[in-house]
Amino acid sequence: MLFAALAAREDDLLSEETPSLSPEQAKTARKFGKVWMTETLRSHVTIRIGPVGERHLVEREARRQFEAARASGRATPTEHWVSEHERRYSSGKVVRVRGHKRGIVADKSLPIRVVGPRLDL
Repeated sequence: MLFAALAAREDDLLSEETPSLSPEQAKTARKFGKVWMTETLRSHVTIRIGPVGERHLVEREARRQFEAARASGRATPTEHWVSEHERRYSSGKVVRVRGHKRGIVADKSLPIRVVGPRLDL
């Protein structure tokens, strides 16, 4: 967590102060004369991921689902352009194939980074 906080940019992590004691706990402390508990434990800081981190997690889950869908059975690749090429048959026949699109159209609800090639760094 410490290294993530050090490497985080300004909007990656959000911090907010929240009371350490719930209202019921503070009421109980005052009831039994433990006012020092409510005064010393003023608050603590809760750190949570910001919108950038949330988008990253959503995209990671979308990629996981996308890859699982492609792995089940023989899934065709996403739609891509195939340039003009020759097809050679075992009989010796050679056919010139014009350029065309191949594969299935990608789901428009997924971000392009999920559908595109995986970047293994």
